[in-house]
Amino acid sequence: MGLIQTTRIISVFIDTSVLYAAMVSPTGAARELLYAWFRGRCRLYLSALVFAEIERNLEAKAPELLPFLRAFQSIPSLHLVEPSRSLIERARRIVGEKDAPIVAAAAECKADYLATFDRVHILSRKHKILAEFGVVTVLPGDVLAALRAADL
Repeated sequence: MGLIQTTRIISVFIDTSVLYAAMVSPTGAARELLYAWFRGRCRLYLSALVFAEIERNLEAKAPELLPFLRAFQSIPSLHLVEPSRSLIERARRIVGEKDAPIVAAAAECKADYLATFDRVHILSRKHKILAEFGVVTVLPGDVLAALRAADL
């Protein structure tokens, strides 16, 4: 009798810094993370706040990429999540007002990982985020390493 092997898909919430890097740079861990999602190797979560922030950033710095953003937003397998007010309040105590909705959204969708490049406000508090919400907060390259290790 053969063994039935099941694999769990890793879930990742990405913040604005990761989405921006993935859109403006044709190489790098952020773009590779999007490719992994396109290939079905992970489940990707974002929030309306991330989309609002990325739109403002692209309008100011790279307006030629706005059509790419619109196409990306219309992909049916993209998971949008909005955190509850109570989760935002809990996160605010850890990361402050500006980043609380990001951390709370990652907690709301029960993401395995919160991928960010924000070393000052979010990554510096990764231990507290893990303890409070059970979300591992890392750089996009660390998510890619986890995907390789899981051989998904």
